[in-house]
Amino acid sequence: SELLGCGGRRRRETSHFDAVVLQACHSDQLARCFVSAGAACVVACAGAVVDAAARAFIRAFLSSMALEADVHTAFATAQRAIRLSPQPGLRAEAERFRFFSATSVDASGH
Repeated sequence: SELLGCGGRRRRETSHFDAVVLQACHSDQLARCFVSAGAACVVACAGAVVDAAARAFIRAFLSSMALEADVHTAFATAQRAIRLSPQPGLRAEAERFRFFSATSVDASGH
């Protein structure tokens, strides 16, 4: 079978994970462990995240992935959806979602 990798490239299934999504508060340290263990990229949360923001983020992220976006593009799309949320209280939550990859410990600059 084939998987969609972090760079949007199709690749054969292997024993390691291309992408890991940690939909949990304070999961940024665990994300680093997954990258160290061989995950190509990890989506995680820094600090506590409001439940409504987490639901909206994962909904936008998975919708983007379903359209065959690569993981980084899906992450950016989901983060933008939170930033542009009609609920002002959720907008600040966007920066709590973090993208980690093998080439950069935390691509969001934190």
